[in-house]
Amino acid sequence: MQTGNFQLKWAHASCRGNPAFISEKLILIPFDFTLKVCDLKGKNIRNSDKPGIRIGCATASPELGLIALSEREEKSNIYILNYPNMDTVSKLQRGNNEEYRNLQFTGCDFLVSLSFKMDYEIDLWKWSTGQRLCCVSKPLGGAELPEVNLSVNPLMWSELCIQSNTRIFLLSIKSTDDKYHFKLRSLTFLQNEDNSFQILPEKSSANYEGDNSKRLNLVCHCWLPKDNMLIETSKGLLKVNPYLCHATAFNREPESKSVITSMAMSKLGLFVGYKTGFIDIVNISRDHWNIIETIKVGFPIKSLLMSPQYDVLAITTSKGSVSLYELVSLELHEVLRADCAGEIGLCIIEPLSQYCVVAKKTGCLHVFRMANGALMSAIQLDEDITSMASSPLCSLVLIGSNSGFLHFLDVTDPKHPKVVHCVRPYEAPVEHVKFENFGQLFVTYAPDHHVNIWNGLPSSNFEFLGSVKILHQVKDIAVFRREKDEGMVLLLLSESGASSEKEAGNILIRLNFPQDFATDPKKYHIDVFKNLCYDALYFQKWRLNYPCLKLDMHVNLGAVFYSPVVKEIQRFPVWTEPLDPSKQISLMKSDKVSTLKISPNQRWISTIDVHGYLQLYSSDHMKLSSTIPKSIFTEIICRHFLGFNVLGNRLLTGSESGYILCYKWVNDLFDSRIIPEWVVYCHSQSEKENSCLRNMEEEESVDLKSCGEFPKTITSLPYEELQLKLQMCMAIVNFRLHKLLKIDDLEYEADFQVSEIVLDDKSLCTLSDNNFRNFLLLKGELLDEHAISDDSLKNCSLSEIKEINSSTLGYHVQNYSAIQHFSRDYTIKHDCFEYKGNPNINESGINMSFFSKGIKFRAANERFVLIEFIRKIIHNWKLEFNKYFDDLYEKKDNIADQISDMSLKMKLESSKLPSKAERDFWNAFLIHVEPEHHPFEAESEPEDSEDSADQITKKSLAQDSIQTSKRSIESLSASAKVLKLDFNLKVERLFFKRLYCDYIIHFLELKIFCALLFTFTEKEFASVQKEIEKELDLVNSFVQEFDFFLKEARSLEKNLRHLYPRLQRLEKSIESKVETRCNKIEGGEIAYYTFRQLPNFPLKQSSENPFWKPSLTITPEDILMEELAKETAPPKNIDAPFWKNIYGKRIRYIKLGIILRHIQYQIMELTKLILHCSEIKSKLEMKHWYCRRILENMKLLFTKLNEKIYVLLTVNLENPEFTFNGDLSDRNDFIRFPDLNKLPPVRDEFWKVIRINVKKNQNLQRQLEEVQESIKSFLNLRTELNSKLEKCKVKQKAYLDEVRKDLKDHTNAFSGNKIIIKDLIGDKWNILKVH
Repeated sequence: MQTGNFQLKWAHASCRGNPAFISEKLILIPFDFTLKVCDLKGKNIRNSDKPGIRIGCATASPELGLIALSEREEKSNIYILNYPNMDTVSKLQRGNNEEYRNLQFTGCDFLVSLSFKMDYEIDLWKWSTGQRLCCVSKPLGGAELPEVNLSVNPLMWSELCIQSNTRIFLLSIKSTDDKYHFKLRSLTFLQNEDNSFQILPEKSSANYEGDNSKRLNLVCHCWLPKDNMLIETSKGLLKVNPYLCHATAFNREPESKSVITSMAMSKLGLFVGYKTGFIDIVNISRDHWNIIETIKVGFPIKSLLMSPQYDVLAITTSKGSVSLYELVSLELHEVLRADCAGEIGLCIIEPLSQYCVVAKKTGCLHVFRMANGALMSAIQLDEDITSMASSPLCSLVLIGSNSGFLHFLDVTDPKHPKVVHCVRPYEAPVEHVKFENFGQLFVTYAPDHHVNIWNGLPSSNFEFLGSVKILHQVKDIAVFRREKDEGMVLLLLSESGASSEKEAGNILIRLNFPQDFATDPKKYHIDVFKNLCYDALYFQKWRLNYPCLKLDMHVNLGAVFYSPVVKEIQRFPVWTEPLDPSKQISLMKSDKVSTLKISPNQRWISTIDVHGYLQLYSSDHMKLSSTIPKSIFTEIICRHFLGFNVLGNRLLTGSESGYILCYKWVNDLFDSRIIPEWVVYCHSQSEKENSCLRNMEEEESVDLKSCGEFPKTITSLPYEELQLKLQMCMAIVNFRLHKLLKIDDLEYEADFQVSEIVLDDKSLCTLSDNNFRNFLLLKGELLDEHAISDDSLKNCSLSEIKEINSSTLGYHVQNYSAIQHFSRDYTIKHDCFEYKGNPNINESGINMSFFSKGIKFRAANERFVLIEFIRKIIHNWKLEFNKYFDDLYEKKDNIADQISDMSLKMKLESSKLPSKAERDFWNAFLIHVEPEHHPFEAESEPEDSEDSADQITKKSLAQDSIQTSKRSIESLSASAKVLKLDFNLKVERLFFKRLYCDYIIHFLELKIFCALLFTFTEKEFASVQKEIEKELDLVNSFVQEFDFFLKEARSLEKNLRHLYPRLQRLEKSIESKVETRCNKIEGGEIAYYTFRQLPNFPLKQSSENPFWKPSLTITPEDILMEELAKETAPPKNIDAPFWKNIYGKRIRYIKLGIILRHIQYQIMELTKLILHCSEIKSKLEMKHWYCRRILENMKLLFTKLNEKIYVLLTVNLENPEFTFNGDLSDRNDFIRFPDLNKLPPVRDEFWKVIRINVKKNQNLQRQLEEVQESIKSFLNLRTELNSKLEKCKVKQKAYLDEVRKDLKDHTNAFSGNKIIIKDLIGDKWNILKVH
């Protein structure tokens, strides 16, 4: 990799070669160019793509903690890596053209490699220095195939067996004076006429003149105790002593089961794998074939491998899957599935990127955990998949099928995904499905040339919104929205219709969907089939200079695509009108791009070519940030897929050729990086939409089957997932703080309604109550925020609730009835504010410079005093308003009485009028001047009879009397109207005074909110900072202690490794001398192999090892074996004196072998201890880094919060400004000493400013509350993380005690072993000298 922080997180692929155990509890699985290390349950522990090569074969040494890899190419090299750092220890170079086919560690210093082309080439390496010690070559036989098995004798490190399809080679490592050579012995197997079996050494085989059809084909072999082997041949199973050339048939039943493909020996029995996918556990004691149990794997067995402790069997199948069988629990665990590779695509489940889904063409879907690559579930659809996409808003995966269906997959429960909706919009395969970045809409396309737009919200039941017909074939689709309040932009890359292949994909179409399209799509329809109007959608089309592929969109760059003609990644401006409509702007050179993707946070552009070569670019400067080495890929061309997580620090890539890789890297600190708005929006809305998704019923018409059994549901989040959630939460806090100063001025109409500036009284009271509750919590007067009710917050009553109404103008005005009480440091006496707190703080010295200079008082107590002072000002404003309210309220009844008296007088005067018509007219006139609280009710009068009318006519008044009554009514009416108008104007004036008071109070409450938010964050962050610093100290102490134990363990390991080769040389010296003497006599070869034959070692009941397991400490019983005390009869044709002479050396030789096995076992256990310590130390250092990063980010957030609060309190928070009459030169004094008489007239322009400020402050309040909630979410996550860290501390202390005890046991064992070695060998050889 080109950058240090870009590394492989986890991988899934088919196993390349055979797995190997790297320790008792860890297994190494090689892929094409990556290594996977997992535990015995399949949990991913570590993945590595070091050293950046295509892996040919791999092996591991649990005794050494080493991994050996060879390159899959001619002139390949061998790389020795250490675990867990995966650093290259040495590089073994030979220079020949053959590719290595097998590697095997043996002893503590050596590596054996096997390669062949025309000849077998066997090399012995000293892995620590890269030195090739010796080499031997053997030509391939006529019918010999280049498929071999290489194994080491479990009881003798220097003996190896190489088995081809026609013969086996016994390979012995010999040394003389630090010079090494191989002794190679070739054996061929024949079947005689009497069905007995014969073993021919190489010389006899070369002279064999019989029927070649009698030669046996060999399939596999397995070592048995006491130098015997089991070999599966074309004629059955043979039990062979290869040294004495003795073979007997081993009858097995049933013969019809299948051909044996692999065998492994254990204490439980012999594990036998077959082509049929079954494994038998067979008891072969006393040469009988007794099947104990049969295991079903499902695929043909390729190889079987026992763990170092012989308690776990690793099973590799011909399909590339790996399973582990535990001998104690008799449970089978699949640790690697071979069918996980995606053939169609992959997508990451948002909004938290916790899971990903990989799809195969056959309809199989696999759900993985992003944190560790664990396979959560696998399901099978009943039809082929052609396309897929995931919603950025919720845990929804949209799947397009070959038959034109859309399946909506709910992955809120990754263990049990379900299809919640299904629709068939097309008759043809669905080629493209794309969600827009806010997740509210998605787009689909099929070859019928219709692009369909859908509602992507589960709460909308995925409504179909409309369709656009495109004339030519669409090559790719991109949808994007820059802001929530903007419309969606749809880009289509289509063919031009030309027949030339070079002309394909050079038409770019843009459709702009208005903001209200999702809520009201009908206005854009042109027919009942929901076809959309191009003109209404702002349709544009451009012909590009070059044909392009793989389209995506960037918030600044516009359309980004790949042009195969000029071999460039190019961009096309779509947010602004391009100067040259056909001009494509070059970004970077790239060739054979298969996939192009832009990360959700817009920071990265990644490409993969057709061979799998991955490149990651920064979108800011188009600089190459990271790549995967190009040399690891072949020339095979296939499709590849890409996906980013929401934070842009995880990259998922896959290929239809058979792999899935997850890369991770570390983002920069976010002080200069703000996450996009859609990320915050999706995160905030996800819970709501996921809730709707969970409540949707499963679609019964879809056949969805589960494929296999998986681990139990994980109840707690992995540590890394919590860290990512914490990082997301801090990024959202950063986004909210950034937006506080980025509020654009809104457009306002010239005229405004009164209702537009009315503050919601309930909202204002809620803000005030929350401020007071938070104040008490911070002061420590309230321990639980739920311990006090809303009613008890208002225990300081100003007056009873009163109301004044003006139905004519529609005004309703109430007085201020209550205010929250002050803290215990304050009292209110006769409406006067009195402070009785800190005597050192002089209230008279407090002024409103707080508003102009930010947070003047650094101490929290000083801030509390200032907050109480602001509360006093709020109290004064309420009292000031109530004074005006009470004055008008007292006049209200008097004015109503006056209007009522005038109404009665006018009624009396109207009764004097002569005709009924005139009386009705004036009575109607009176209704308009009746008071609101005294409705005028006309008295009922009996209908006039004709006689009474005649009488009234006769008694008509004089004309002057009638005119006097009318003038009196008009005069009284005018007086009533003036009186009522004056009252209504006063009510209106009072209403605007109340509005202004509310505005001032809201403004002051926001000041309090800001100060409390800062104080709360300061307090909580200080607490978290102390916790983190304490945690850092503890982690540092753990790291130092583990580092100390590592140094002690490595020092002890160094002494053991220094002792081991010395004892090896002494053992080889004895063997070499005996072999030299035996070669000088006839039949000496039989004597030599009888000399080397190992005794029957007693098996330990506590061990699963079928051969012999040494202990940490050598006991006298291990050396003084009963079998060694017995004399063995000399072999045939060997003189008794000669045999007696070398038999004494045999006892010494075997005892040295026993000691070597003990030391080798202690080295293995010590290596395991070192690996364990190194892994714990590595995890602790990573946690230390995480804690430091959180601490740095918290400091950045708090600094930014301080800056924002300062600006909010001084500039951005809309302070009241007065320019009328030139009376208020100092607005702060006006705020402190309220005077409502100075307010301008109701129709003054001043109220437009108030209206604008009210809206800004309301918007600001909403954003401040979002910041507060985000900070609380961060603190809650931090609490959850702390609880997990507390559990980790307990484990780490237990690990520390365990390591301390184990190291002490190793030290004592080494001291005791040195005494026994000294008694056996003496000081002559100076073997025990420690460096």
